[in-house]
Amino acid sequence: MKTITLKLIAALSLAALLGACSSTWEEDGINNSEITAAAGATRTADQIELFSGKTASQEYTVIQEIKVAVNKTTVFNEDPTVTQVEARLRQSAAELGGDAVVNVVISQVKVRAMSWGGRIGEGTVVKYK
Repeated sequence: MKTITLKLIAALSLAALLGACSSTWEEDGINNSEITAAAGATRTADQIELFSGKTASQEYTVIQEIKVAVNKTTVFNEDPTVTQVEARLRQSAAELGGDAVVNVVISQVKVRAMSWGGRIGEGTVVKYK
């Protein structure tokens, strides 16, 4: 019984050490099969605007709904920040050729099935007319 306990402790310790190599990981809900090239010049991620409502600074057409998550790798890492989720939303929108993300909603930090804590960001990528 002692041998099994020691092996279990060793395995958990190794998993914790390997997991500490990265503080966060990301996932997104971009449906790449539906991506179409947006007309006009593309923006970089830092040029993408975020809006909490449906109103953007200009008229627009909808490209796609997106959902991103920023997670912490271990219980010892810092919780993901709103700024990290906003950066991931901007990056995803830029990859889709968008100009802005409207209807942005960012969750509180929650423990999830595959993460010690994560924030989810959702919104609609749009292209200005």
